[in-house]
Amino acid sequence: MMKLKTTAIFAIAISVVIGCTESENKPTVSIPNNSICLDYSKEAPSELPVELIYDMVSKYDSFQLDAINTSKNFEALLNDSGKYEDAEVIWFDLETLKKFIYHIEYETKKRDSSITAKNLGIHVYYTAYPQRRNWDNSKYQKSLLNNSGPIVPLEYEQRHTLVMVPTMKLKNINTDYNPLDKETFLNGLLIDNSNKYEKGSSAKVISIGLAEAEKQNAQNHGGLFPPKKSNGLAFTKY
Repeated sequence: MMKLKTTAIFAIAISVVIGCTESENKPTVSIPNNSICLDYSKEAPSELPVELIYDMVSKYDSFQLDAINTSKNFEALLNDSGKYEDAEVIWFDLETLKKFIYHIEYETKKRDSSITAKNLGIHVYYTAYPQRRNWDNSKYQKSLLNNSGPIVPLEYEQRHTLVMVPTMKLKNINTDYNPLDKETFLNGLLIDNSNKYEKGSSAKVISIGLAEAEKQNAQNHGGLFPPKKSNGLAFTKY
């Protein structure tokens, strides 16, 4: 009887480990005394009432989106119908999000194993793509345009998107930081007067800018609707 119990427990333990680390034969990474793969199966999923989602989307369409679409700032971007349509939905694939979250925690713990996930988070910035004529800016480091052409559709010019930046709780404030740079673990991206992360610098940080995920070179991007067309949107008239 004891032998049977031992075998059953061992089999369950193995299945959990495989479920956490196996991913299409990709190499796995282990961190001593830390585990990034967590099981939330015993916690209730986060939910919102459908009616609330409808009302929130409708409120955005009626106020913020309408103000943008009727702004004279976008007269040069009018479509064939004489209208400007800013993006109101952004799509991104789950695998990109999982990798993004994984690298935030992994790269942070690799540099300081005492930091726990409860002190980490993400700021989501409301942003817009630059004007098309500026996509070859050398400071963008070919993130929008490379030698083969545009990485994201040209129609994304000046349209609304999102950029996600990792945060660490520093002095009880959720502060932007770079998991690849331990110097930012103390005071965030505004380290000192070195201008390392100020506007105009050539530095990079771990982040996701959502745009076109269907191109291999744009794995850190998602899709914008409009200009893309989709029949899979439940909560918007678009």
